[in-house]
Amino acid sequence: MTRTFSSEVIARDNKDKVTLEELVERLRELKIIFFLEVILCVLVLYYLRRRIILKKMVTLSDLSLFNDCLSSPR
Repeated sequence: MTRTFSSEVIARDNKDKVTLEELVERLRELKIIFFLEVILCVLVLYYLRRRIILKKMVTLSDLSLFNDCLSSPR
């Protein structure tokens, strides 16, 4: 598993040779994928947070309606 950096070629063995440009291109692709995953995670967390907040608001409004019904004179 030796690597040589002569003439912009990185080789693990004689069969597997990768140019520096290919490595840079692959790194760019991985960065794009990583940032897309981060954006997706943020959107999912935002959605879940909004849903929980809305659920709590509905629960609180239901509670207030229930309390109003109980406290109203008959």
